[in-house]
Order: sequence, then structure tokens, then C-alpha cells
Amino acid sequence: MPKGFEKVVAGPVKRRLVMRVGGLEKNGKTHFALTAPGPIGIINNDRGLEGVVEKFVDGTLASKDISVKDYRKLPASTQEEHEQKWDSFEKDHRILLADPNIRTIIWDTDTEAWEMARMAHFGKLTQIKPHHYAEVNSVFRKLIDEAFDNDKNLILIARYKRQYVKKSANSDDSVWNGKYDAAGFSELPSIVQVNLRARLVTEDDGSQTPTITVINCRQNMSENGLVYRGDEACFPQIAAYIIDGTSPEEWK
Repeated sequence: MPKGFEKVVAGPVKRRLVMRVGGLEKNGKTHFALTAPGPIGIINNDRGLEGVVEKFVDGTLASKDISVKDYRKLPASTQEEHEQKWDSFEKDHRILLADPNIRTIIWDTDTEAWEMARMAHFGKLTQIKPHHYAEVNSVFRKLIDEAFDNDKNLILIARYKRQYVKKSANSDDSVWNGKYDAAGFSELPSIVQVNLRARLVTEDDGSQTPTITVINCRQNMSENGLVYRGDEACFPQIAAYIIDGTSPEEWK
């Protein structure tokens, strides 16, 4: 064996997933995240939790142990408050990682978390030169990397934004091409293990069916492009297909 290297040996597969689920508003992103194994810890800085989370604790859909820290209530009008808010976010994420009872951590949303980090570091969201991002990129990336070292699921919920392209090669004007991108930290799609899209599909009878599309998956590339519909559009079902040798019951 080369000096300084370690021999790779077969071992147990970690029963945890670091994933990102994106989509348009009110298309089932938060609902999907809450189908993950409990107890669940949520760092909430969005409006999508209200009216959804209750169904997972009152027995309507399940009876899960869910804890929430609401960041929308924290003040953020001065630079000092922005810095304190981000400092609290980092600490709370690590508190959830260290808690032996928590099985799943949810950021709702990672889009707002990225804005929070930039406001803490720059005091603004625009007119920031690319080379100034090195520190904040490193800090944000480290939070995600720490989840890989813990036996917990991490679900990052992302908002979608319209994708714009130049009208022509010689034009500075842009036009929407009909597609969407996940808004937020641009490195996240390559860091997480699985990228998903939540979408409600309207059927011929006018009813709407929840779907989850696997955009890409590091552990099981055969899942790429697959669409889960209805009752199968849930964390346990998708996780069981991704992690060989596991069943949906293990992920409930």
C-alpha cells in the first residue's frame, strides 16, 4: 500500500442522506421533507411550514416528534443583528447535529440561509465582487460537510427562480427561457448526495398529484430522471431505492 494511504475495505453503508429538494411555491417541498424519519429538527426561515407541519404531529398523516427554531421572528435590521442571526444559525445547526435523538435536520429554506450568510458577511446581497465570496463560501460549505460526518439526514429546501438567457450573442438583454434554477448557494447541487424536484401535476380530472423527480443521485445513478408519484413521492420510498439493502420501513 502506498505510504500515507489507507486501504479501502467494505463496510456498512451509512443510513443517512444529505439531499436538496427544490421547486416552485406550494408544490410540496416542505411536505416531502417532513416525511423523513423523526425526531426532526427544523431551522425555519420561510412561510411554508405553517399549515403543513401540523398534519405530521396531530395524527392526520403521522405523529412525529418535531422541533422548530423560527428565524423569521429574530430581528435583522442592523448589521450587528444580521451577524448575530447568522451566528445563531450556525450554532443551532451544530446543536441539532450533536443531539443523539435527532434523526433528520431540515433547512427551510437553504435559499434564505444563503441570504442570511451574505447579509452577515457583507451587509448587502448585490454588488459584491466574486473574489470577496471566498470566506462566506467556505463557511457555508463547512456546515454542509459537517452533516456528512454525522448519522443524520440533512434536507435542504430550495426555492426556484426563473432561468434567464441572453436574447442573442450581441445583446445584453435577457429573456426567460421557460426553465427554472434552484436559488441560493451555487455549489450546493454538487455537494449534496441527491438533488430532487417537487412538483404538483394536474391530472385529466383536475386533481393534483404530488411528484418528486430525482434530478441526480450520487449513490445510485440509475435513479436519475425517475419520477415518484402520489404515495411513493415520500422520503422513505426514495431513500430505500437509493440505499441498497434498506426498506422504506427503516426510513420512517
